[in-house]
Amino acid sequence: MKAFALTLFAMLALLPAAGAADELQAFNRFDAAKKVADILMQIAPDQQRFFVKEFRGIASNNIGLSKLVGDQLAKAGKTIESGAPIEVEGRLMRLPRDESKELTGFTIQGSVFLSGGSTRRFSVNVMNRDDGLSTVGDTGEASAPPNASPGTPPSVQPTIVESEVRASPDNPYGVEILVETSPGNYVPVTPRVVDDLMRVSLQPGAIYAVKLHNRTDFDAAVEVSIDGLSRFALADNPRFVNGRDLISPQSHRIITGYFRNEQLVDAFQIGEHSKSVAAQTLPNPQDIGTVTVTFAAAWERGTKPPPNEPDVAKNAPLGTIRGPQRVDPTVAVERDIGAIRAVVKVRY
Repeated sequence: MKAFALTLFAMLALLPAAGAADELQAFNRFDAAKKVADILMQIAPDQQRFFVKEFRGIASNNIGLSKLVGDQLAKAGKTIESGAPIEVEGRLMRLPRDESKELTGFTIQGSVFLSGGSTRRFSVNVMNRDDGLSTVGDTGEASAPPNASPGTPPSVQPTIVESEVRASPDNPYGVEILVETSPGNYVPVTPRVVDDLMRVSLQPGAIYAVKLHNRTDFDAAVEVSIDGLSRFALADNPRFVNGRDLISPQSHRIITGYFRNEQLVDAFQIGEHSKSVAAQTLPNPQDIGTVTVTFAAAWERGTKPPPNEPDVAKNAPLGTIRGPQRVDPTVAVERDIGAIRAVVKVRY
């Protein structure tokens, strides 16, 4: 089952004078995408054609953010295409930059390239801890599990337990990568550590799934991103684009593909880089090949959250293409969702 929430966007503040570095604040990545699109349209109010390039962090890019910016421009009637006279790209960095301090979000340092050869710079500070964790973080606990006593510190010790990757040895959340042996039948792939990163080996043509474990006494709200793109990014109904997967207490669930509607998904399949969903979303993306999973506690509206709920704001390269459709019945529900407890990233 999946929980979803519609996000409202704040109005854009007035931009500084021309030539200055535009700096704004956003409360999540959706708000940030709208602000970036508004910056572009204010810089070039008469332009109809734009090209949204990469928004890249230290270790990987974020195709999802690029897509969100493009979607906002498209809603305004703009055309998004390679070779357009106005181009935008961004670099994503931790907030604050001092890693000894607790993460509070991330910064988009953007560049707008104009047809005359000039460049405009801007900065958007996304003041959202959870978006910062999923964008610029890596495998590890962000907070102690919801069953832990209040005040228990988090652990950052990525661990492999048999075929499962966990944020720490005793963390109750886990991720397995499974390969389909026949329609609907899956076997786990054994991960390994290479250069301090969790990796699995997936062959071209393989159809794979992501198995999520929740060994807590609370529902888990889980966000699964493939190559930096949410598995809900291809939803036929825009209502689900900001969705998460819900895993019941003391249970697991297998995520088999990109969500399309309440009955069907497009299976995750390894294919040519140029045919990957990420490449179709953003031409020539770099650094794809990562499955990112974040876990948060969730609870029925009107009921109490966990006692320790954090008080926060919320060879040729390969890629993942749209595989054959699979029946995957889904029910939409509403839940209050807490802060991210753990992040697991697996490279393939």
